[in-house]
Amino acid sequence: MTRQHPNVASDPSLRTVSSEALLIDGSDAAFRRMIHMLMAVGNSVDVMRAGFAQVIGISAPQHELLMLIYRVNDGNGIGVGELASLVKLTSAFVATETKKLSAAGLIEKVSDTVDRRRVTLRVTALGLKRLAFLSATQRQVNDVLFECFDAGAFQRFSHYLEQVLPCSERAAELVTRIARELKQSRARTPRRARQNAALIGEIKC
Repeated sequence: MTRQHPNVASDPSLRTVSSEALLIDGSDAAFRRMIHMLMAVGNSVDVMRAGFAQVIGISAPQHELLMLIYRVNDGNGIGVGELASLVKLTSAFVATETKKLSAAGLIEKVSDTVDRRRVTLRVTALGLKRLAFLSATQRQVNDVLFECFDAGAFQRFSHYLEQVLPCSERAAELVTRIARELKQSRARTPRRARQNAALIGEIKC
């Protein structure tokens, strides 16, 4: 006998969102399509980042860091902690990658004139030369990326992203905490109890 699969679009137990604002006629199908489109766009942006980085001979994370060091604070420099906060990565990772950029001669580390313990990162003349070389490729690629927008649509899209960004950060923190707590709970549960629970689950199905 063929097992009947539930209708994902209509089964409340399989919904991936509960907010009424995100449901259409009780279904999360439109929400799921949007999420998958966001992931597809994200994948394309990752490919673009990797391509930009390859053009100037560095890694994708290093390219992002180099661009931020150049653009934030009008190019006057940025600290490792502030940079890590902007890219949502650990200070240790940012310190490692900026050390590589410094070794390549693309950025320099300058001690603060007031607090000698504080180090500011700045793009060097060589770094600026590499970015200028890259900009021609960036213009071509970014124009294609947003060729479907007019000025109004671009401004609205930017506004929506500004609204979504803090929500996405809170959602990421939430799922990280849930996964961590679940992992800790599983570690505290004896192996035999987990096997019994899995067996009971199979019987119920």
